[in-house]
Amino acid sequence: MSNYWLGRLTAMSATISMLLASPASPAQDRPSQPTLASTRASQLDARSLALSDTKRSYCTKLAPSQAGEFETQAKFLERGTSRETLAKLRASGAYKSIYDAEAAFLESVPPENGVRLICARNAPPKK
Repeated sequence: MSNYWLGRLTAMSATISMLLASPASPAQDRPSQPTLASTRASQLDARSLALSDTKRSYCTKLAPSQAGEFETQAKFLERGTSRETLAKLRASGAYKSIYDAEAAFLESVPPENGVRLICARNAPPKK
């Protein structure tokens, strides 16, 4: 082995030994990262919840055999949000006005179109 490679190997070995010998920093010294639950809870708003609840209610009426799927979709949106936060959002004026407006709109949609366009798993987004 040439002196060049021997020197490089020795330097790399010393660096690795130094890194392995240094103590790991304790968890309390690191800045805390937001958890998925706390991030998700802060992102859920009255509008999103109202639209989800309206869709779940509407689609359950049109396709009762798929009620479990609609419930799962709604619970996925609500994951990580406390019951208290959900209750506050549902009690807000913004939630109620959005829910009522969306429910009125959905009542005007013919049922065959509702099942195909609104309740389908990959329904196209509203514009």
